[in-house]
Amino acid sequence: MNRRYVKSRHLSAPRGTAAVRPGLLLSTFAVVSILSVVGYLVQVSSTSAKDSEIRHLDSQVASLKDECDRAELHLAQASATAAVETKIQTLGMVPADHIEYLTPSSVALARK
Repeated sequence: MNRRYVKSRHLSAPRGTAAVRPGLLLSTFAVVSILSVVGYLVQVSSTSAKDSEIRHLDSQVASLKDECDRAELHLAQASATAAVETKIQTLGMVPADHIEYLTPSSVALARK
């Protein structure tokens, strides 16, 4: 009663597990690869669009800074002493001989 047990050397999956076919594995890999490439292209396109928008906004910031600088220069020129004196003469104003200041005690307050 001496029996010899011979182990089979076939390439089937162990009992209780599903066999994976090489064609299915290859097609799954192809689908995952294609989806990865499409996702990458969408991400690159989105990044490119954002980069273009950032460049546009940077140019707007530079333009607004230049406009602000020009406005400050114009304000400085308009408020210069010589400009103020010229405007005073144009409006026909004259210097005041006697200046009278109001004191805070002359202010009236109302109560509810």
